[in-house]
Amino acid sequence: MIGQKQVQKISQKLALSKNMQQSINILSMHTIDLKDFIEKEIIENPFLETEEVDFVNNEESYKNLQSTTDNNYNQDEVFSKLVDKTLTLKEHLINQINLTFQDDNEKFIAYYVTDMLDDNGYFRGLDEDIAQELKISLTKFNSIMNILKTFDPIGVYSQNLEECLKLQAIEKNIFNSKFKKILENLNLVAKLDFKSLKKECEISEEELRELISKLKKLNPKPGRDFLTNNSQIILPEIIIKGNKDQGFYPIINDKAVPNCFYQNNIDNKNLKPNEKSFCSKNKRTAIEVVTALTKRKKLLLNFADKILELQYEFFANGVNFLKPLVVSDLAKKLEVNESTISRIGNKYIETPHGVFEIKFFFSSKIKSELTENHHSSISVKNTIKDIICNEEKILSDLDISNILSQKYSISIS
Repeated sequence: MIGQKQVQKISQKLALSKNMQQSINILSMHTIDLKDFIEKEIIENPFLETEEVDFVNNEESYKNLQSTTDNNYNQDEVFSKLVDKTLTLKEHLINQINLTFQDDNEKFIAYYVTDMLDDNGYFRGLDEDIAQELKISLTKFNSIMNILKTFDPIGVYSQNLEECLKLQAIEKNIFNSKFKKILENLNLVAKLDFKSLKKECEISEEELRELISKLKKLNPKPGRDFLTNNSQIILPEIIIKGNKDQGFYPIINDKAVPNCFYQNNIDNKNLKPNEKSFCSKNKRTAIEVVTALTKRKKLLLNFADKILELQYEFFANGVNFLKPLVVSDLAKKLEVNESTISRIGNKYIETPHGVFEIKFFFSSKIKSELTENHHSSISVKNTIKDIICNEEKILSDLDISNILSQKYSISIS
C-alpha cells in the first residue's frame, strides 16, 4: 500500500511536470498564439492583470530580467519599427529583392516578374517575351531569374512543377541522377504507376520507396502558404536598436506580447471553502504563468545578447558577414538544452537589415581556402547571388565555383 509520504512525493513530481510542461508550451508559442493565451488566462483568472506598460518608467516589472535597456529611450522610438501586418507572398519577396539587388533597373525587373507570379508562386511568362517587353537581353533576364529562384520559399519563380521540385531538392541536398529521373516522370508518379517508374528510372523497389518518400516532403505550391486565409502575422519579439558607431542593443517588444502581472487583490477571510479552493488554484496558476512569461523574456534577451556578440559583423555590415553557427554551440554558451534553442527558432527578430526568424542565424560552415576561418552557408549563398547579378553572361556551376575560389577564397564542392 502506498504511504502518505509517497503519495505526496508523486503529487509533487506531477505538479513539477505540469509546471515544466506549461513553461515549455509558453516558450514554444508563436506570438499570436501567446497573445490569445494571455488574454484567455486574464479573462478566466482574477489574479492576473495586464496593462499598457510604460517601458521607460516601469522598472519594477523588469526586475527579474537581465537589464539591457536604457531608461532614457523614447517609447515611440523604441516601437516605431513594429511589424504588425499580414505578410503576402509578394511582400515577402519584395523584402528579399530590396536586400539583394542594389541596381534600380534590376530591382524594377525583379518587381515586374514578381507581379506576374500566380497564387502558387509560379512564373507563367515566356522568358523571351518578357525580355523583349523590358528591352533587355535574354542573358540579363535569365541572370536575374536565377537569383530570384534562390529566394524563400524555395521553388517560387519556377515555370513548371518539375523545376519547382528540383530547386527544393537541390536546396535539401537530395537531388541526384535518380531523383532527376523521378522528376522527369512525374506523370507516372501521379498515376501511381510504380512498375513503369522502376523501369524508367532503373531503380529497385526499395530505392523507389525512398525517393517517393523524399518527393512527398517537397512543396509543389510554395506560394500557397501566403494566401490571405493562411497568411503569416509577423510580430518581432526582439528589436535590435542602435548602429555600428554607437553600438547595438536588444529590447523586448512588449507590443508584440502584452505584459501579464500577478495581483493578489482578493481577501480570503470571508470566503466559503469552495471559493477558497478556487482562489488557491487560480493563485498558483497565475504565479506559474507570470513566472513562465518572465523566464521566456529573459531567455529571449539572453539569446539576443549572445547573437549580437557572435554575429556583430552581420548587424554592422549585412548578410554577407553572417558567421556559421549551429544550435549546439549557442546552447553551450547560454548553458541551456538544444531543445530550448529550437523552441525559440520560430520567433522573429527585427534588425537593421530587416525582420528575420531566429533560426535564420543558424547555418552550416563552408571552409576558407586561405585561413582556418569558415564562412556561413547563408553568406556564401548571398555572395553567389552577387556574382550572378554582376555578370551579363550565364555562369555555369564551375564558373561560379572558380570565382568563389579565386576572388573570395571560398571552397565549395
